[in-house]
Amino acid sequence: MKYIGKAAIGRAERQAKYQVSNIRDNVEGALGGGRKVDLDWKDFNYPPLLKLFHYSTSRLKNPVLRFMRILHINFLMYILGICPLNFLGNIVISASGAGAGVNVFYSLLNILVFGAFALFVFYSGFYGNIRKPPGYHLLAYRIGQGVQCTLYFTFSILALGPFNGWAQISSLGGSGGEGFAIFLCVIESLLYSVITISGGLCLYLSFAYFEEDPFKDEIQENDTNVRV
Repeated sequence: MKYIGKAAIGRAERQAKYQVSNIRDNVEGALGGGRKVDLDWKDFNYPPLLKLFHYSTSRLKNPVLRFMRILHINFLMYILGICPLNFLGNIVISASGAGAGVNVFYSLLNILVFGAFALFVFYSGFYGNIRKPPGYHLLAYRIGQGVQCTLYFTFSILALGPFNGWAQISSLGGSGGEGFAIFLCVIESLLYSVITISGGLCLYLSFAYFEEDPFKDEIQENDTNVRV
């Protein structure tokens, strides 16, 4: 009961800080002074082509800015690094006869499934750690990031189906096409290990920077000059 009471008081204090900050920003804006300009959340610009949600770091300040950059890089390393490497690796392994050809299809399926999950975690992380109060996005991010780190760590080890972790290297030969497959497996496993660590760092920063003000102070003469 004592812990629950402290937690409730902590939430009430954070909510009060948000309300006071909003009132202060509105008053300063009305007087023509410095105010914090929120992002234009209705400007859907990410990911390119799909444009499912808004992403921009132009109005953010450190340390939240560094956090968001790490989160973004973590997402890109999976989408632009691991996904094509895994697909190519399964093609090479299948062509050399060291793996089943159906794993190429499974690899493509994993890109769609886990790629969508990675995008959801990134989206929840950006919204949940920037918007105040964060709503359900922050909880969704923290759970999703924890699950993602567990999966990435597992994938970095597995030699099962389309997953070419460290265990896959020992099952491959060292000559011909398999030599190139081993190289791809090493890079893929290293990247999985890196994003497992960086994902854990992001999860830590989500707690460490929760009460940080993410936005820069900008000076406007009036509301018509607010850039959104």
